[in-house]
Amino acid sequence: MQNLLLDVFSYLSLGAVVGFLSGLLGVGGGGILVPILASIFSYRFIGGTNYLQVALATSLACSIPTTAMSTYTHHKKGAVQWRIVKFMGVGVIIGSGVGVMIATRIQGVYLAAFFCLFMLFAAIKLFSNWQPKPKTTPISINTTVLTGAVIGCVSALISVGGAFFTVLYLTYNNVELKKAIGTSSAIGFLAVLFSTVGYALSNSTSAVKMPAYSMGYVYLPAVVLVVFASLLLVPVGTNMAHKLDDKKLKKIFGVLCILLSLKMLVSMLP
Repeated sequence: MQNLLLDVFSYLSLGAVVGFLSGLLGVGGGGILVPILASIFSYRFIGGTNYLQVALATSLACSIPTTAMSTYTHHKKGAVQWRIVKFMGVGVIIGSGVGVMIATRIQGVYLAAFFCLFMLFAAIKLFSNWQPKPKTTPISINTTVLTGAVIGCVSALISVGGAFFTVLYLTYNNVELKKAIGTSSAIGFLAVLFSTVGYALSNSTSAVKMPAYSMGYVYLPAVVLVVFASLLLVPVGTNMAHKLDDKKLKKIFGVLCILLSLKMLVSMLP
């Protein structure tokens, strides 16, 4: 009973933090969700030696409602370029499947290292405010599909990066920033949806079976509680965003994600 109450409190608290930060900074919560969920699952021995894969799958599932809501909101404002979504989405579906197959067949320490490297790259981008110079040639359909495949694969492997890469790619191809952000929401929704489906249909190869109320690598009790709390706190963070310096907060958030990622990597080293 004590463990159950502790789990409920942990997931609700985590969801509240992620929801607040999402509203405050306009960022996804994967950078925080994955390391903390990995710590919880490791301590509770959920997924056995594959607890990092369970953390990735559960984090992706938690992102489905928020990315769906974001996509709908941007669509209502005419900010989603559905023609781009159509072509990039084909690549996302393929890439998500490939990413899940890779993630469920390699050791967690390699996933953790890849996660850390990506978060470091994202933090450098955040601090430098670097943007690629737009090109002059029209956007290529083949390149768009290939980019979608990379985004889907990366999202499945580390539960973050979909919006990050999509916005960079679209602004590089002369898509207006607001439309790039709106379109990235739709791409992100497809990435987390199909990656989650892939993990849900996968069977754990760990020596310890997944607990009750799980679908493949997705631990549903954590999903329900994290999503519930995050949706409640998103409006609070949004209101707070108008009172604080979001640029400084984003940098603090980037540093925090780096530290959590390094902690996760160190804990997985032999």
